[in-house]
Amino acid sequence: PGTKAEVVSFREYLEDLARAVQAGIAAGKTLEELKKTITLEKYKGWNGYPDQVPAMVESAYNSLTKYAK
Repeated sequence: PGTKAEVVSFREYLEDLARAVQAGIAAGKTLEELKKTITLEKYKGWNGYPDQVPAMVESAYNSLTKYAK
C-alpha cells in the first residue's frame, strides 16, 4: 500500500511511459530500440527504476500493439 500521492505519481509514470512508447511505435521503432532509448529521466530517482525500465517498456509495448485491438 502507498499514499494517495504515491498512487497518483505511479499513475502519471504509467501515462508518461505509454506516451513515450506510443510515440516510438508511431516513429517505427522496434521494441528493442524502445527498450534502449526510453529513459523517462523524471523518474530516475525511484528505487530500482533503471533495472525495471526494459520490462515496463515491453509491457507497455505489448499492451499497445498486441492487446489494444
